[in-house]
Amino acid sequence: MLDWFSIEGIKKEVKGRIRWPKPKEMVEDSKTVISFIVIFSVFFVVVDFGLAALLGLIGLGA
Repeated sequence: MLDWFSIEGIKKEVKGRIRWPKPKEMVEDSKTVISFIVIFSVFFVVVDFGLAALLGLIGLGA
């Protein structure tokens, strides 16, 4: 019933059924992830400074 739930089943699953990415695909995917991290980091920093400046203008900021 649970043939895959054994050491041999796990080995078979890892070797035959999983599609491992090629090094070129891994590099491209890593570039994409790092780009999104940088873009969203810059976005949130800009929004944070903008909100801090806005709150400072209306007298609620430090």
